[in-house]
Amino acid sequence: MSTPPHEKPTAGPAAGTAPRPARSGGRATLAFPASPPVRLDGDGRIDADLPCPRCGYLLRGRKPGTACPECGREIDVEAQADPLAAGPPAFRGAVLGGARRLSVGMALLPLGVYPGLAVATAGVWSLTTKPPGPPEPWLQRNGRLFARWFTALGLPAMVAAVAWSAWTLASRRGVGGSWTLQDTALCGTHALFFIGLMFAWRHLYDLAARADAPAAALSLRKLWRGYFRALVAVAAIGLAVNAADRLDLLFRIGPRWRGLVAPATALLLLALAVGLWAWTFARARAFRAALEAALAAPRTAGPRGLQPPRSAG
Repeated sequence: MSTPPHEKPTAGPAAGTAPRPARSGGRATLAFPASPPVRLDGDGRIDADLPCPRCGYLLRGRKPGTACPECGREIDVEAQADPLAAGPPAFRGAVLGGARRLSVGMALLPLGVYPGLAVATAGVWSLTTKPPGPPEPWLQRNGRLFARWFTALGLPAMVAAVAWSAWTLASRRGVGGSWTLQDTALCGTHALFFIGLMFAWRHLYDLAARADAPAAALSLRKLWRGYFRALVAVAAIGLAVNAADRLDLLFRIGPRWRGLVAPATALLLLALAVGLWAWTFARARAFRAALEAALAAPRTAGPRGLQPPRSAG
């Protein structure tokens, strides 16, 4: 049976040729590093299944600063400084419980949107527990707090906005400028929660890296980018709908056009929501599995990094 291409040992770049430099912009936007921090062994080699960002070659056993033997890209990684397995039991328990609640909440979402989001929000609250040790860097601390409070405050605000809209429709009080206020409240509260989730994925990226799960960390970075694209898409849909309303007011396009806008917009938003949910659910499960694997059996520090505790015999 042939070996997968990303696991084949290669001889590396040809002798006498310099390795190809990393592409420009190797550092991702919004403080995402090019690769998550990884555990190094006693010889300073990568001790985790870290794929190359360019070609997917597994870099386990390679030294940071050298070149990927498959594509020649520089291995630009940092050593993991504070693994989760070495943290105090209370912090490990909060993080692991949060990962489980996040996964369960995403699974419950099709049965009830807001009950599922409530369970997921409880998971984010536990996952954003203040880590022990020295003070956090400013960006890391504020990102964690934004994820914690934007979701915690955004969820009840969303429920209140939906309840207000439903009450207005039921009592037929939608007169004057109330529709504009309702649209603003609905969009604003949901955007607050949505942005809180984006900060949460950035924080979970760090947790996955500290749990020796670089693949899960990289998938969370992709999820963050997917949420950003979805946010742009929703804004574009909103602008298009408002532009259609304006054209109807100016040129009297007629009820046929207005009848097409509403269902088309609803279908686009539904497809976007279902796709984003499926993607989030899969990554939440992978994140939970990574944390359970890392924290199920506590490790002790040894001369070659973190190692499983030895039995008394």
